[in-house]
Amino acid sequence: MSDQPDLFDIQVARAARDEGVHRVASNNAEFLKVARKIARRIAGARGTVTSDDVRRECLIDPIHPNAWGGVFRTGDFEWTGEYFQSSIVTRHAGMQRVWRLKGKAPFSGMTYGDHRG
Repeated sequence: MSDQPDLFDIQVARAARDEGVHRVASNNAEFLKVARKIARRIAGARGTVTSDDVRRECLIDPIHPNAWGGVFRTGDFEWTGEYFQSSIVTRHAGMQRVWRLKGKAPFSGMTYGDHRG
């Protein structure tokens, strides 16, 4: 038997993820407060919002860049089921989720070309 931990364990992986998210969020509370306020405003006005949208308007930086992943980890937002490519150079065109305010119907006037970069 090996002392090496099992590489494939979804419960352990999720627990590690959640611990990391909690640690980053607790060290970036002021940033998340500001970023979430911006995200709520954008989603309310446009119907949907992405991390790129918030980054364009947020005037403060998180202590750790992983805090951007915590912006939508509240009960206020729900994933639309769609993705959009990031135009942030350091994200290398990575995929990001498109979010809306929880309980709001999709906004018919929004097209994904509107998430400009």
